[in-house]
Amino acid sequence: MASALETDGEVIREGWAVKESGTTFMGQHNWRKRWFRLLQTQSAITLSYYKSKADKTPAGSVRLDKTYCTRELEAGEKSKPHCFAVGPLIDNGAIRTYFISCDSEEDKVDWMTLIDTAIEGVPEKAEKRRKTVAFKKKQRLAARAKSTLGTVMEKGASENYHDSRWRLEQWECVCKLIRSGDWKRSDAKNGITVSRFSFKEQNIVTLKVEGISKAPAEMIFTFLQRATRQGGKLDYAFRNETILEEIESDPPGCIFQREFPVPLPRISSRYLCALRSWVPPHCTSDGSCGLLVLSTAHSNEPTPSKGADRVFMAPSGIVLFPAPDDSGGDATQLVIFAQVDVQRTLQRMLRGAFKSGLLKIGLRSGFQHVTQLIDRQMELFSI
Repeated sequence: MASALETDGEVIREGWAVKESGTTFMGQHNWRKRWFRLLQTQSAITLSYYKSKADKTPAGSVRLDKTYCTRELEAGEKSKPHCFAVGPLIDNGAIRTYFISCDSEEDKVDWMTLIDTAIEGVPEKAEKRRKTVAFKKKQRLAARAKSTLGTVMEKGASENYHDSRWRLEQWECVCKLIRSGDWKRSDAKNGITVSRFSFKEQNIVTLKVEGISKAPAEMIFTFLQRATRQGGKLDYAFRNETILEEIESDPPGCIFQREFPVPLPRISSRYLCALRSWVPPHCTSDGSCGLLVLSTAHSNEPTPSKGADRVFMAPSGIVLFPAPDDSGGDATQLVIFAQVDVQRTLQRMLRGAFKSGLLKIGLRSGFQHVTQLIDRQMELFSI
């Protein structure tokens, strides 16, 4: 029996879509056309579905809270077109995930946007945006940009990465973005600040974590170079990588490929082909130095695992800015900066984890680990 909450309330959106059934026949799921209705009653959000538009009692419904989100599907996950999932942020098998196929990509984007903003507590804002021509145009352009993002990144990097001036231009772009005032959210705690750009306006997730180290920038630079090599204390991001090409001109670097297994159900592995360049302080006008990483393409790329999705990175890296302290010592502003699209489910999980606060905890913990290693190195250096 449906409760009043499931039948009464403000309708945020309704319409026909095809839903994967919760039962199987001979191991196969059926897909059934249903009338969907997204309802808001006071502080509760409910997604209900009906066998017909005229039905008063839903065939099923799910109460949505902040543990839920929508997500794009992994490659080959479902055969239906324009399909998305609604379920828990982290799939634990105990809570059902709903798979919904829409008539068009635009219809799918509308449903996903409204469900997510309703969960976040601003459905009226999403509805107002959805009804405007500008919003629909923006969504179409965003979808188009998402599909071409990798091509643009690969073409630009693959044509220019041999040019040392071009690599330094990418470095300057990173420094400019770090220092810009466009950060949507910043959260400072225990001397570490975690910030992000707006998720709604950016096609990729853009994050930075920053703090002050009492060690001089050149010492940190040398330590990070050693620590990120194979077998180093910070080699995880480059562990088991394949070096495709070495670049000797200043600033030096290489093209590498690395595949990342994802320890989550139904999530395919990810792989990255990218330029890595260590930028020393003598190459920059402001004395900054550090690590530059961005996606590229290479003619000698190994074939990734079947079903693996490519990760795309706009200019990112670890940046060290000289920051003299009050006592006149050589302190350093240490910044970890990332512009990344990890694709499909992982991209939505990344955004959801930041909004829930889980990602900020992990970022702070990782940053503290790096600074502790630097402090230990400084102690050994002073002995």
